[in-house]
Amino acid sequence: MKFLILLCSLSLFGSAASAQILNVVSTYPADGDFAVDTDSIVITFNQKINFDPLFLEESDFSFFIGPEDSVEKLGASLSEDSLSVIFYGNLAPNTDYVALLEYAEGINGEILESPYLFHFTTFPNSGQFVVEGYLTKEDLSTEFGENVIVYLSDESINIEFDDNDCMDEECDGDGEAEPMYASFADPTTGFYSIPSVREGTYFPIAIGLFFDDENSEDIIPELYFFDPDSDYEPNSFEINSTIAPNDTLSGIDLRKLELFPITFSEAVEIAQDEINNLENDPVIIGGGTYYAAFDMYYEKNGESNLKINQKSHNVTPTRFLNNKPKQPSYIEIDDDGEIIDFISTPNGLQIQWQIYGYDAVKDSVFSLEISPFGALFNEYIGAEDAELPEGVEFTSIKPLPEVYINSDEAASIIENAGGTSFRAQFSGEEGFWNMNLEALHSYWDYELDPTPNAPVMWRAEYSGFSYDPETSEYTDGYLLILLDIETGEVIYTDSEGGSFNPTSHITFDEAVAISDTLLDQLPNDPVIIGGATRYSSFDIAFNRTGKMGSDRVYSKKGKSIIDNEFIVDPDGNAFSWEMYAYDAVKDSALSFIVTEFEAYLDGYFSDNDLEEDFSFSDLKPITVNHIDSDSAAFLIDAEGGLEFRSKLSELDSEWYWEMELEILHNFFDYPLDNTPNAPVTWRGDYYAWAYDEGSESFLMDSLIIYLDAETGAVLYSSIPVSNEDEPETPEEFSLSQNYPNPFNPTTNIPFTLSEASRVEISVYSILGQKVATIVNGLYPVGSHNIQWDARNLASGVYIYRMQAGGFTQTKKMILLK
Repeated sequence: MKFLILLCSLSLFGSAASAQILNVVSTYPADGDFAVDTDSIVITFNQKINFDPLFLEESDFSFFIGPEDSVEKLGASLSEDSLSVIFYGNLAPNTDYVALLEYAEGINGEILESPYLFHFTTFPNSGQFVVEGYLTKEDLSTEFGENVIVYLSDESINIEFDDNDCMDEECDGDGEAEPMYASFADPTTGFYSIPSVREGTYFPIAIGLFFDDENSEDIIPELYFFDPDSDYEPNSFEINSTIAPNDTLSGIDLRKLELFPITFSEAVEIAQDEINNLENDPVIIGGGTYYAAFDMYYEKNGESNLKINQKSHNVTPTRFLNNKPKQPSYIEIDDDGEIIDFISTPNGLQIQWQIYGYDAVKDSVFSLEISPFGALFNEYIGAEDAELPEGVEFTSIKPLPEVYINSDEAASIIENAGGTSFRAQFSGEEGFWNMNLEALHSYWDYELDPTPNAPVMWRAEYSGFSYDPETSEYTDGYLLILLDIETGEVIYTDSEGGSFNPTSHITFDEAVAISDTLLDQLPNDPVIIGGATRYSSFDIAFNRTGKMGSDRVYSKKGKSIIDNEFIVDPDGNAFSWEMYAYDAVKDSALSFIVTEFEAYLDGYFSDNDLEEDFSFSDLKPITVNHIDSDSAAFLIDAEGGLEFRSKLSELDSEWYWEMELEILHNFFDYPLDNTPNAPVTWRGDYYAWAYDEGSESFLMDSLIIYLDAETGAVLYSSIPVSNEDEPETPEEFSLSQNYPNPFNPTTNIPFTLSEASRVEISVYSILGQKVATIVNGLYPVGSHNIQWDARNLASGVYIYRMQAGGFTQTKKMILLK
C-alpha cells in the first residue's frame, strides 16, 4: 500500500469526544503474539458495534492491517452478540504485521475513545530490537492528543501531495511505504518507542490528523520524517546487533515537514537541476498549475470531470502532452509556516507545478512534477502520440524566454482583467469553478495571430457552473485570458456564458444526429453502438463511484452518473448523452459526450479494459429503426417506472432515486439470454435508497426493465406488474431465486411482501458462517429487487436467507469468478 493511500485513508482521530466511551477490550491475535496461524482477526469491544460488512468500504469503521500485499482479504462480519468485528483473510508466513483500528462507532452513537494499535507476527519469534526517538518538540502539535503515529517502513516515502493517478495498479512500486512496525508518540514530549523490530534498514514516518472544528470534513495532515542532514530528503537508519548491542536504538528523531507554495520561476529553478541531468540538452518550453473552488475540490475528490464550454481550439499543454493535469493539494501556509487552509484563489503560488521540456534530438516533449521538495520526471512523448492541434509541430513552439513576469504578478493581472469577477459568478454552495494557469507558447489559442509569430504567453482558462434553485436555471461560463509573458500585457480575451433553462433537452436520436460531425472527423468510420443518460431525484446528482458511464457499460464496475447531467423527469430527454461507438480497425470502443451544443470525445477503450469475457465486436450496432428515447421512457414508465417513483414518494422515510436510461446490446446484463443472441435493448435501471432513523439502517430498492429497442416490446421486468389498472398486492411473502446464477460479481435477489415488514436478507457460506447482510430494514408491501455485489468473496456456493415477520426462506446461489 502506498504511503499516500494510507495518508488519505486514515480518518480523523479523536474527532468526537462526547457521549459514552467506547473501548477495545481485546484482539485476536493479541498485541505481541508470535507464531500466529489464523484465518481471522477479531476485535472485541466493551459495547455493541454499529458495523455493516456490506458497506465496509464506504463506512466510517476504519481498520488497517499492513503490509497490505501480505494479506488476502476475504471479507468481514459482526458477531452474533454485536460485540466483535471479525475480519477474514489469509496471512503470509514469516511476516510482521501492524494493525490499526482508528475509528468505530457503537450502536448508540458512542465513538472509539482513541485509536487502537497492535502488532503480531507469523514468524516463530518476535523481533529483538527497540527503536525510539522524539518528534521535534517545537514542531509537535498539541491538538493531536494521542494521535501521532510513527511507522517504520523499508521503503522511502514519495513526497507528492497529489498523486491521484498512483491510486492505480500501474503506479505500484513507486514511492511505496508499507508500515511494518508502529507506535503512538507521546502527545506532550513527542517520545515514541517501537518494539519487536527485526534487523534491517528502515525509513521512519510519523503522521497526525485532526478535524477542523468549523468544518468537520476538512482533513489537514501533518507529516514528520527522519532528516538528520536537514536536506528535506527522507533518510533511513540501520539497526543490527553491532549498532544496537543492547537491542535498543535511540536518537531517531523526526522533524515536521512544512509545505511552502512556490511560484512558477521557483518551480523552473527546481526543474532545471533535473533537466541538467538529461541527455541532448533539452530546453524548458513552459509549465502550469491548477486552481479550483474549495467545494469542487472536495465534491470531486480532487479531480474535476466537468467539461464546460470546451472548444476545439482550446488545447491546453497538458492535453498536447497527452497527460491530464494532476491537481495539487491546494494547501496555504501562513507567515509562521503553519498549514491553515486549502488554496482556492489563483494567486500564482502552488504546492505543485508541471514543467514542460523539449528534446530536439528526440523531437519529444516531457513533463516534470515539481514540488518544493524536488522534481519527478514523467515519460517522453513523441509527436505521433501527442494531441497537438492540426498543423502544430513541437519545433514551432518557442522555448520559455530568459526574462518573463513571474506567476504571482501574472495571476494578479489576470484576476484584475476579469478573473475575479468571473469566479464571483460561480461561488457559493450552488456553484463551482476551476482555473488552469499555464506559461507556454500556445499560439494556436491566439486568434489574432494563430501562428508561431505570436508571443510566448501566460494563459489562464476559467470554467464555471452554477444552479439557481429559485429559477431552476443553470449557468455555465468560460473565460480565456492571454498575457504577453515578457510584458504582462493582456493581448487576448475570449468568453462564453449565460443562463439556460434545463427544459431544453435532446433525445437519443437527436444526440445521434449531433454526433455525426464528430464521427466524420475520426478515422476508421466508427459506428454507434449505443448511448446512455441518467436522471435523479437529487437537486444535483453526483457520481457514486467516480466512474464514467463507459466504465459501467464495458467493465461493469458499478453504477455511474454521466457528466453534465441535469435533473429532469425521466422522459427520454436529457441535456447530455454519453454515446458509445465501435472502431473495427482498432477493435476499440470509444465514448463521447453530446449536448445540444456540441459533441466531444471522452476516450477509447480496448479489450484490455474489459472485465467480462466478451469482445467489442460482439456488440451489435444501433439500427435505424429503433424507437427513440422519449418513446422508450414512456413505455418504461407505463411498465412500472412511474409507479416505482410514486410509491417512494408516499413512504415515511425520505427516499432518493436514480435512473439510468441506456440503449445498447448489453447482452451481458440481460437476465433472459446473456449471449450475443440477445437483442439490442432499451434498459431502464432504477436504484433507490433511504435512511431509516428508527433502525439506523439504510433501505434500498430497485427496478430494471428491458425493452426490445426496435419494437418497444417489454422483454423483462424485475417486478411483476398486473394487467389491471392497479397493481395486485402479493398474497404472501416470498424469496425468489437470484439472477443471474451463477454470477460474477453482482446478482439480483427479488422478494415480495404481502404487508409492510422489516426484512433481513443475509448470506452464509456453505459451512453456515454469515459473510454478509444484504438487507436489514423496513420495506413496504409489494415486490422488490435488491442487487448484491460479492466481489470481496471467493468463488463457491453460498446460501441466502430472508427473514420478514414470521417468514423465513433460504436458497442457494453460486459465485463463479
